[in-house]
Amino acid sequence: MPFDMPLPGRRRLVLAAALACGLVAAAMPVGAAAQAPQRTVLEALAQRNMPDLRRAMEARIKRIDGMKNADPGRIDYQYHSLVRHFPMFAKPRYRYAVRLANKPDTPPEAVLEMLESAVERGYSDVKRLRVEPAFDSLRDLPRFRDLVDAAGRPRMPDPGPVETGPTAIEDGIALVAETNTGVDRRLKVLRPLFRRSAAGDAPARVRIGEAPHFALLNAWFAEGRAAGNRDDFYDNRDHDHATLRRQPRPQVTFVEYSDIAHAARIERGLGGINLLFDRVTVGNSSTVHSGPFGRSHPRHAMTSGAGIPEKLYRQYRLHHLYVYPEHRDHDPDTGDLFPANLPYLIASQGSSSSDAPFVAAALDILAAFRPEVKEYLRENNLTMPTVQMILRRSQGFVTRDEDYLDGRAHPSAFESEHLDSMRMVNMANDLTVDRVPPVVELRVLRETKPKPGVGLMAQSVSESLFDTPAAIARVVRGVAREKRMVVSAARTKRLDDAPPSFRWVVLRGDAERIRILPRDNRASEVEIVVPWHERRPVPGRPEIATDRVDIGVFTQRNGTWSAPSFITFYYPPNQKRVYGEDGRLASIDYDAAGPADRKLDPLLVYRRPWTDVYEYDDRGRLLGWRRQGEGAIREQRYTRHGARVLETDALDRPVRARRMTYRVVPKQRRGGQFKEIEGLADGDVLVYTYAGPEDRLGTLSVDPR
Repeated sequence: MPFDMPLPGRRRLVLAAALACGLVAAAMPVGAAAQAPQRTVLEALAQRNMPDLRRAMEARIKRIDGMKNADPGRIDYQYHSLVRHFPMFAKPRYRYAVRLANKPDTPPEAVLEMLESAVERGYSDVKRLRVEPAFDSLRDLPRFRDLVDAAGRPRMPDPGPVETGPTAIEDGIALVAETNTGVDRRLKVLRPLFRRSAAGDAPARVRIGEAPHFALLNAWFAEGRAAGNRDDFYDNRDHDHATLRRQPRPQVTFVEYSDIAHAARIERGLGGINLLFDRVTVGNSSTVHSGPFGRSHPRHAMTSGAGIPEKLYRQYRLHHLYVYPEHRDHDPDTGDLFPANLPYLIASQGSSSSDAPFVAAALDILAAFRPEVKEYLRENNLTMPTVQMILRRSQGFVTRDEDYLDGRAHPSAFESEHLDSMRMVNMANDLTVDRVPPVVELRVLRETKPKPGVGLMAQSVSESLFDTPAAIARVVRGVAREKRMVVSAARTKRLDDAPPSFRWVVLRGDAERIRILPRDNRASEVEIVVPWHERRPVPGRPEIATDRVDIGVFTQRNGTWSAPSFITFYYPPNQKRVYGEDGRLASIDYDAAGPADRKLDPLLVYRRPWTDVYEYDDRGRLLGWRRQGEGAIREQRYTRHGARVLETDALDRPVRARRMTYRVVPKQRRGGQFKEIEGLADGDVLVYTYAGPEDRLGTLSVDPR
């Protein structure tokens, strides 16, 4: 997959292009399309979002108006945040200008600048401008009079379609706008395009500051031994809530977004999964995913069911790496709530601004690469896998290969205290082309799957969370004691004459009980057997509990280990299972935790208010189970086929039973929302006949009635 994938020719990118890629919903009758004025894709997206944005803006203003007795500094922050979050609207800027004018220490220039930005965005209430008391001290200023005149002028008519194409990077700013952003039809993403800078255009210094590794980077760059950050982008996706400062990083290009791009909502949180730059890009969003099931961005990516892991893999291979705080998803009181492990992003331990040290670290690694190595990484789509490897391998406690091949080096959330900047940049600069390892690419060949209604109590629910080339994730929902999976790494790209060999490591879980059985001498294909796991401590963080098993897969090239690829198994924490010494399932309590337990993810863990106790014959064959629960369930009996018993014979053997249908139903209780599985006996009636008194299994047929 080549890195540079420009749009097919310089052309007008209109709403039809966005519709073709599924990025914009149709907003007009089919017959009206030819007569409608054409728009760029960003304008189309912005137009669709504008009503929601306007409602959100008005709600924010109403909240600020209700803060009259609050601390003045807090009110100032809210106004600043209002302008930052709704930059396309005039009203927030006008309100902020009034606020600034009412503060005696505000210079007139600051008020006029904010007021001018409001007029530029369409503010036109001339009457209000002329009578607003806050502006009394400004009325005689020529600039204020010019603004009043400008506000009263008629708006220019819509100039029509905009020609799009690459734009220049000016003063270290790459502006994403309607004039340079179109649709990549093959990848179905938005692609802002920028002109390449000349080779000698980079500032002489990589980093400005006193840190020892800054001096190393600057010296290496001056000698031509390090590539620096020329053409490296930094993309802040939280409206500058936790952004890096430009001054210490003169070579980094900072991404900014036009008002139309803001209105199109492509500049915040995980929204960037539908946008790819034509440069190496490091970014962050010190925010969380809001909504009824609020969570960190990494956990949302894993659990949304919207194909986000696949898009993150595309980012990863096309030189993009983003950092997000784990915010309450990896803490002692909640446990590790991540159901999988992804190498495609970095989750930082903590909340706002905990992501910044890792963004800086990634940019320093990129700057430290030798020029020929950085070019090789770009050509082979290995930039961010190599950054991930170095960031993990250079942590302070990772001093040997065995430390790197350990679960502590590959946590769900990384702690900035383990970053070692000197080791990190030295490791990056020491890397040579012949030691760059490939990405281990995985594929599931086969696996055990539970039978709906018997081993899996919901027909619409799967154990598969996602399958991507470098991360495979399962939620273990079946009743079998072991989960088996055959996985191949044979698709891993060969970078040398000899095919790569692989190392499969239990990073998290009971290594003595988990079996990894190689099927060839390179371990390019293995069978993995994982028994049911109960909650256990996170490696290196015993105060945090985990319900996950992680298996990491690594390869080596001339002594350098690759970044990990992961196979993970998540075990629902609300289940308490009992297995006998013979391996047979004795019982499952599906409601071992309350529905409002913070440790239960309602998108993954479905409440079942019952306990199933299993029954076997003398030969160990499953006969069925008895269900005990609350409400209408009370005590029910089921056959080995998962059918609810309706009638038994004199020997208490089922003779008639009805097949079950299970569905997932949203519920609301004090403490939050959750989902519950409900069973309905609405299927075929099964009839069991027996050969004699000793026959307890019986022969199955379907009731013809």
